[in-house]
Amino acid sequence: MKKDWRPEDARREILRLCHAGLDPITFRMKVAAQLRRAIPFDAWCWPTADPATGLVTGAVGEDIPPGKTQRFFEIEYMEPDFTKFGDLARQRGHVGALSRATDGRLNRSLRYREIFGPAGIGEDLRAALVIEGSTWGYLALHRDESAPFDDFEAAYLGQLVLHLAEGLRTSLLLRTVEHSADEEAPGIVLLDAELRVASISSAGEQWLADIVSKQPMADGSLPDPVAAVIANLLRLERDHREGVAVPRARVPTQSGRWLVVHATRLSDPNASDRAADPATDWIGPIAIVLEPARPHELMPLLLEAYALTKRESQITQLVLLGRATNRIAADLGISPLTVQQHLKGVFEKVGVHSKRELAAGIFARHYWPRVATGAALSADGAFQDVPAEA
Repeated sequence: MKKDWRPEDARREILRLCHAGLDPITFRMKVAAQLRRAIPFDAWCWPTADPATGLVTGAVGEDIPPGKTQRFFEIEYMEPDFTKFGDLARQRGHVGALSRATDGRLNRSLRYREIFGPAGIGEDLRAALVIEGSTWGYLALHRDESAPFDDFEAAYLGQLVLHLAEGLRTSLLLRTVEHSADEEAPGIVLLDAELRVASISSAGEQWLADIVSKQPMADGSLPDPVAAVIANLLRLERDHREGVAVPRARVPTQSGRWLVVHATRLSDPNASDRAADPATDWIGPIAIVLEPARPHELMPLLLEAYALTKRESQITQLVLLGRATNRIAADLGISPLTVQQHLKGVFEKVGVHSKRELAAGIFARHYWPRVATGAALSADGAFQDVPAEA
């Protein structure tokens, strides 16, 4: 065992970072630093993804070979390869090591042969960050091919997937929370050290009043479902055990809507590194974010540019999520032949000839230009500047 191997200390800090209210870039940088303590690696890349499609929307990382980004995405979306991001999002466990997938013959992988092998970092361990069926990002760890990732390391990363997905999701949400009374706006409630309400947005007041609770709320109290989410956060901070629940919940409202309630600890991203003292508690208020549950709506807006019908848009979105024809037919309650007929119309309008070209074309036209320029993301994980035309 390596002298600096401290998997439990690192895991403890990673869980806390996932629920510490950091911005998206700081969150990923700090988690990567802690993850390296448990799983040594030479380079890493952590892309965000649009949960409506699974397509990459941006990335941060270190020591990734420069100059081949476009070819990387061509392989990811156009060419057959192993442990591709989209495949991991659909697979159980959502984690895969390239050496295991290729039976130790890394040269079977196209991205190894063309991109990472020549740079001396051919082996990779990848994860799709999936929560409640939506993919919010991917994580790729790289190191020298002479030191393949083992089953313990893959399992260790797999145990963190749910929390990493929630941490990335919450970081995007917190950055876009607005203190607004608009009925669709997320609400925010800040609690002090005694778990009393210190401040609340107007939207937060409206959502709290609409939550179904077993008992009437007294002045200053919080509904039972919100209290349960807070308890999960405190338990996670205290215990750091495998299986501790993610501090979020879907909550019904009296008006018939559903909310997603998140609890996170707001902390100072400029505070000194706590790795030297893992027992140190986070300092900062607890934020409760109440977000109206709704489907991700980026793709219908994008696909309007191609004059697709409603059914064609539905099928296109499922294709981008990697669904097979039979699965699409079952999901929509139509025959596989009908799916194929609609796809023929989609291909003609978009100007492609296959499902693989469809995904690559949508990425190249609508995602890659924004990835390259670092376009901002919304709380839904989609680009804020949805294009008006193709």
